[in-house]
Amino acid sequence: MVATILEAIAAFPLSAWLRTSFVAYPLVSALHILGAGGLVTLVWLMHRAGGRNPENWGRYRRLAAAALAVMVVSGLALFSVKPVDYAANPAFLIKMALIVLALANIAIYEALPASRHVTAVVSVAVWPGVLVAGRFVGFV
Repeated sequence: MVATILEAIAAFPLSAWLRTSFVAYPLVSALHILGAGGLVTLVWLMHRAGGRNPENWGRYRRLAAAALAVMVVSGLALFSVKPVDYAANPAFLIKMALIVLALANIAIYEALPASRHVTAVVSVAVWPGVLVAGRFVGFV
């Protein structure tokens, strides 16, 4: 059942276009990396500057949410190119587990605003792990 779903994802026209276009895949990959860089930068800013200026948290959070949205959309597009391979890739699975941890951390932040500093530290630790695992995906 899972294999059938993954094969169906690979058959999407967008997936085929990304596999065959000379320009599309590198551009989507670059967009994914830019989103990641933006997210990590904003999380760092929230950790460093947010404590001194709590009014900045809202602005940083909105920008971080936009960067995360860019990463999710571009990441799904990249996944669609080789979903069967990625679903069996240990580095990809570690990356997904770290993303789940990072999203749970965001939920904790939302539920317990007093935990802002702790969740910022967790984010500063987890998101770079996502980046490192993501880089290993192509080499494992």
